[in-house]
Amino acid sequence: MEVAVAKGGTRDFDTGAGTFRHFQLISNEFNTPITLVCPSDTRKAAADFVRLNNQNVSYFVGLDAKASDMQGFLVGDRNITTANPPVNGILKLVPGQRAGWTEAMHVHIGNIGLVDGSVVQYAESMLQTELQDFYSPTNTWRISLPE
Repeated sequence: MEVAVAKGGTRDFDTGAGTFRHFQLISNEFNTPITLVCPSDTRKAAADFVRLNNQNVSYFVGLDAKASDMQGFLVGDRNITTANPPVNGILKLVPGQRAGWTEAMHVHIGNIGLVDGSVVQYAESMLQTELQDFYSPTNTWRISLPE
């Protein structure tokens, strides 16, 4: 996310609803696009990475993830929600604002992959606490949803 497309990254896809583009770039790390669909999701996997689109992805991408921020949100379940709707496929997580999960996948619980490679499961209250404790009150965390 920190590198321009011309140099092999996906930074250019941080202003719209092209979540799948981030996963296409790292497709050589996956054997099949089936890994991009959570077993609890109703979405179907793409036949291959060439035909991959947002409808074949169960996970958001943290657009502000940085290698220097090991606890930053890198990916997570797409059913995350806030008081404000996404704009152009971008949802803003703001400390102090309501954030949680819909019933769509894990019934008000969600999984988030952190930059350090770990995965954390959050109930709604834990997600709000994490946002409040980890991010400064003036910081906004942008995530790209596969709408």
